[in-house]
Amino acid sequence: MQKTHSLPIIVLAVLALVLGHSSATDVQDDSFSGQVILEGMIHLGDNTTPEWEEAAAEPDGLGEYVFKFKDSIGDSERALAFTTRDAHSEWVVKINGKYVCTLKHRGEPSEFVVPVPKGIIRKGVNTFTLSTEKSGDDLTFGRVKISDEPYSEVFDLRAISVKCVDSNGSPLACRISIVGSDDSLAKTHFADKSPFPTRDGVVYTNLDGIAEVLVEAGDYTITASHGPEFSIDQKNITDSGEMSYDLNFNLIHEVDTTGWLSADTHLHTYTHSGHGDASTDERIITLAGDHTEIAISTDHNKQIDYRPTMKKHGVKDEYTHITGNEVSTDLGHFNSFPLPADGAIPDASITNWALLNKEIRDKGAEVVILNHPRWPSFVKGPFGVQELNQETGLFTSGIDLAVDAIELINSDDEGSPFDVSIKDWFALLNAGNHVMAAGSSDSHAVYVPTGLGRTWVKSKTDVPSKATQRRIAANIRDGHSSAALGLFGVVEINGKGSGEQLKQPMSGLNLSFRIAHASWADVYHIDVYVNGEVVHQIEVPPHKDIAFDKTFNHTLADVEQDSWVVCVAYGKRPGAWWATDFPELYFASNPIFIKK
Repeated sequence: MQKTHSLPIIVLAVLALVLGHSSATDVQDDSFSGQVILEGMIHLGDNTTPEWEEAAAEPDGLGEYVFKFKDSIGDSERALAFTTRDAHSEWVVKINGKYVCTLKHRGEPSEFVVPVPKGIIRKGVNTFTLSTEKSGDDLTFGRVKISDEPYSEVFDLRAISVKCVDSNGSPLACRISIVGSDDSLAKTHFADKSPFPTRDGVVYTNLDGIAEVLVEAGDYTITASHGPEFSIDQKNITDSGEMSYDLNFNLIHEVDTTGWLSADTHLHTYTHSGHGDASTDERIITLAGDHTEIAISTDHNKQIDYRPTMKKHGVKDEYTHITGNEVSTDLGHFNSFPLPADGAIPDASITNWALLNKEIRDKGAEVVILNHPRWPSFVKGPFGVQELNQETGLFTSGIDLAVDAIELINSDDEGSPFDVSIKDWFALLNAGNHVMAAGSSDSHAVYVPTGLGRTWVKSKTDVPSKATQRRIAANIRDGHSSAALGLFGVVEINGKGSGEQLKQPMSGLNLSFRIAHASWADVYHIDVYVNGEVVHQIEVPPHKDIAFDKTFNHTLADVEQDSWVVCVAYGKRPGAWWATDFPELYFASNPIFIKK
């Protein structure tokens, strides 16, 4: 049964009195005892909905439903279970005129369990009210049950407190992943209004490296992480009857990325995009925990400045911010930046590819990235609709792609496999398109890590707050960058790096490929491509559970035509704490161009 949660504090009854809102997860549990106070489902609103089979097609009311029930227990903390569908407006549940919760939207009938604080239900007759101030929003609601036991006993909750530091003992903001012995996500409680972004299976610490979370009793592996440059630290807890656990984590910086900063070019919030679940406040904290150094906000057809919220939470040198916009059109979605937060919004209704590109750039964007080119499917994404030929790199539609980069890695889009994306990209390069690769998270939710898919950007400074947005944008646009998922690398040919050009010298083409990763990763294979063909392969010696940093050298054959070189590395997927469906880790350099 879905659970509605709040702040992670042991004294649940006191906590529930403080809260004015709850959140829910998709977990079902109907095992607790109690009385059913509303058996069937009602339909409120002003439309006929014959497709909703759980309730009458005709509404039972408009914007309010009230009924009475008797209770023999009276004044104590309880759990309230119910089922609801499609609550778009703010529908509020009250008992005896006192606030209990606000319904969450779900497209299908979904079960929730919420805490009812002490002092709300009384012995004898009680009045249950469901209402909204915005009548006309159709929903179904019912199958209401009240527990005999307190909420904390219904779910047998345990409190976990964590503190994270780096190797110097300094506080370190972290992502804390909690998985069960069967690799399932821990069921967390009291997430809403928490100072620590919390969802099932995850909680983020504050900037002081501290977090608290309530989970159901069980055996768990708890993992603290801080992006791909740092080690992880893990603790195991068993259900020994203890009610609370205090855990300390120590993480080590293992990957030297001097001269490079990590960017997430694709970030959302529920606050401004209207889907997902991460509020702007939560996003600001998760970015620090994931060690994402350049945060580019790209809510749909909006230009949102994170800086006021960053200041509110004390973010200074943890990362820098660039305002962008995921210009979401019928042609595709285009991450565009930098753009002024108070500036004009590009017209997303334009359906001509060239005119749309001009419109975005006229509004000030220096970088335009085509997002998830194969989303929502191979044939329905932009590359499918425009009929990209994966052999010739040409579009049947005849469009001029005219973007600076494509998302090669989108860690929240498992529908775009890496092997498909890289084939598309190589075809475009061979067709003469000067298009670079980017990595991003496309995170809309707290559970989805920022910067999991990320773009490594060349930088003159290693302090994110000192990097200028124009230099960042230029290096992404010009390919002085790479796309990655869990790995770091640097590729050079005769001293020239990604996005740069050299003339074929008489002395030969000497390629160096440095690949590095933290001790939880495991690179095993490298491919060197010239014009999309593999010309050299490296099987990396086994090195499990140790930080890895090695430079491989190779002399390339002289090219017979103008060419490009890309290096790709593959790593093994980490453990259950790793929050993406992609089967492996990846690194892909942007091309180095060789003039014959």
